[in-house]
Amino acid sequence: MKVIILAGGRGTRFWPLGRHGLPKQFTRTPIGILAKRAEDLAKLIVSEEDIIVHTQPDLLGVAERFFPRERIRALPTAGTAEVVYAMLRSAQPDEPVILLPSDHYIHPPESFAETLRQAAAFARERLMLIGITPREPATRYGYILPAGRDETGFLRIERFVEKPPREEAERLIQQGAVWNAGVFILTPRVARMLTKDAYLHDLLDGKHDGGGLTASFDKHVVEHTEKRGLLVYEGVWNDVGTWQGLLEALRLGLEDVTHGRVQTFQSEASLAYLTRREGVLINLPKHVLVETGDAILLSPEALAEQAAKTAPDDARKAASWDTPLQEGWESFLSRKPDVKLITLREGAAYHAEPGVLIIAQGSVHIRMHEEDIILTAGESLTRDEPLTIHAREASRIVHTPLSWQVHRQEDEWYQPARPPRLLPEGVTRILLPQEEPVLSPVSRADYPPGLVLTPALEPIIMTSAAYAQHVLVTPRAYSPLRAVMPEHTFILTKKLGITRRLARLPGEVITILPGEVSVSTPALFQRDLERLERLAREHGSAILTTPPGLAWPIPVILTREDHAYALLPHPSAKLRQELIRQGAQRFTGIISIRKDVLARLPEEDLPSLIRSLKPRVHQHIGRIIPITSWEAYREAFSSTRETMTGRVVRSESQRNVFYTPDTLLVTRGVSDTLIAITPDYLLAADLASLPERVLMQAARRESWIMPKPWGWYRILAKEEGYAVKLLRVKPGEQLSLQKHEERDETWLILQGEGVLERDARSIPLREGVSVHIPRGVWHRVTAKSRMLILEVQTGRPREDDIIRREDAYGRLNQLPEDGLLIIHPDGTQETL
Repeated sequence: MKVIILAGGRGTRFWPLGRHGLPKQFTRTPIGILAKRAEDLAKLIVSEEDIIVHTQPDLLGVAERFFPRERIRALPTAGTAEVVYAMLRSAQPDEPVILLPSDHYIHPPESFAETLRQAAAFARERLMLIGITPREPATRYGYILPAGRDETGFLRIERFVEKPPREEAERLIQQGAVWNAGVFILTPRVARMLTKDAYLHDLLDGKHDGGGLTASFDKHVVEHTEKRGLLVYEGVWNDVGTWQGLLEALRLGLEDVTHGRVQTFQSEASLAYLTRREGVLINLPKHVLVETGDAILLSPEALAEQAAKTAPDDARKAASWDTPLQEGWESFLSRKPDVKLITLREGAAYHAEPGVLIIAQGSVHIRMHEEDIILTAGESLTRDEPLTIHAREASRIVHTPLSWQVHRQEDEWYQPARPPRLLPEGVTRILLPQEEPVLSPVSRADYPPGLVLTPALEPIIMTSAAYAQHVLVTPRAYSPLRAVMPEHTFILTKKLGITRRLARLPGEVITILPGEVSVSTPALFQRDLERLERLAREHGSAILTTPPGLAWPIPVILTREDHAYALLPHPSAKLRQELIRQGAQRFTGIISIRKDVLARLPEEDLPSLIRSLKPRVHQHIGRIIPITSWEAYREAFSSTRETMTGRVVRSESQRNVFYTPDTLLVTRGVSDTLIAITPDYLLAADLASLPERVLMQAARRESWIMPKPWGWYRILAKEEGYAVKLLRVKPGEQLSLQKHEERDETWLILQGEGVLERDARSIPLREGVSVHIPRGVWHRVTAKSRMLILEVQTGRPREDDIIRREDAYGRLNQLPEDGLLIIHPDGTQETL
């Protein structure tokens, strides 16, 4: 007996896992590699040598990753009568052959294997089919209506019905119909008896190789013969040709419906499958969330198949970022330049194309030019011909090709900041960036929300910076802000707050601006700021308000005779509506205070300050929205109530926030939903329910994209023992002179030219050069032109493992415990 596994389908409904060159049966799905699951089932019936795998010719190279070449048959198209008759050549005339699809979920497999053995016992006289006891009137399956039993005990077949509507499916089940599993058992002799088609007979005899018949085996042969019988399997069976089918299979088999580093909250019966990122799914029940390195699909399960079909053609044809191998795993870390991470099991052999190898973990053995080479973690090898790598132990290898096709972007990661406006005489304006990571995971503890990219691909904080003279920050936020706003003066303190220390700043009037605001009418806003400052000169203090026309939570100012007498930062929705009805206004966070008034103030919170000052109120009739929540983000950057940053393909959606700067998102049938995607994290949630504890948990993580004074870096991969980074260094900029105590570094120059200082030696760097920097060695790089550097860290990669001896950006300064340290744009400093 033989088993033929049918693995020639395209699996396009399984996007983004299934691609044109890597269909679903060869991808690592939540239930494993489907073709290998089918092989495990076949091994319960026959020996491994009697298992043959059918696939299409252009998928032969993929199939060879999992099955020996001698057991693979590559024939065009899938499921045709031509394929069935050609595959039967390998069997003896009376040898039963089981045609087994590769995209089914069966539990327990032992019971199904016993059903196949029973069917094979009858297959020498007739074609045997397998039916499944239906659980529901499903419309996505074909049905077989039995016509009673014959003397041998199996069921005769009256007719076939292909994917009937629900009402007809209910009638068929009442009549005893079963689902058609698409499994056939027959012998070559029976196959000849089933049809008089001479073309198929010649194909069975090996007289030609086919290519002239595309009719399906079911329509062309099975439905036109009486020599057929049916056995019914009563266990768990599901076709996993779609995401909905897979989700149902997981539920039936009591298997985990979340895979990868993902958490779910109030998202019952949802499938969350993450391959590259960590993530969270909040209050989205019965949804399908699938993430790969370059694409994400989110949809209610009933619409997941239609959503997958809307993916652009270029995304369907793109190479998969995660490819399972017989010897391990192959994953792209980035495209343009191409960087791969190869995971090898101990003792495995991997054939690598020409390029540069950097060993991130473990050790490998390479035989090249009759020379044996052993590489261990941190070492690299460049070669211009393919070679085979033998893993001496479980290993991770970073591989990048020799000829990089680097994506040359015209702009740097962030656009330059606008110069500050000329301020009225005697006025000092300061910027107070929001430090709480309210927009996590986009903002993190080391990456304030003011640096989040807006739809215009510019940091939010720069909107406010256009009106500020100084930027007041804490030490934690210092480096990122210096990277995006180099023209501004920076003031660093040990503690933020409205205190008497601010009275040491120059100017008669101090105006405090929130760091993250959206201003709809800049000219009007500028005039209102000047009006606010005049009121502060005359009356001691003044605040700016706007009409409270927003649905999401807002701070409310209570006024009396043009004076503010109370601030309610977080009133309930019911109270807020009542206060607005009585004339309350929304507080923008902008306040002007005369210097002599400020000097007399105690350190108080803002509501207490408003009560004691009773400032004058000036109302701005334009729109000023602090970007302190995702709802505010949507309000600020959208006129249609649907906000999108990045490449999004959507349908049947409204009132959403999609934030995906560098990853394709395909979604259908979602509303009032937030999807925020960063290189390392994914947040999908109902906008109305964002648990603060979940956001704070993400906020404590390290940012994977970090602006620096000299450019930026992006973490491509990070695990125990190694990290892989991509560094962009601006022309003429210089990293600090530094060393590391717990990690080694290997650099590969992908683009540009520069000079590396290493232990008082100068080493020229250019495209293609690889250098190794052991721990304890002082080093820095200076860029002659814009540089792109791949950095592999081995040992204990930690961001705080940096000892700086020299730095062009003042990052060696010790901050005062009290008072103000002012760093001017020209680099000079003074302490107030």
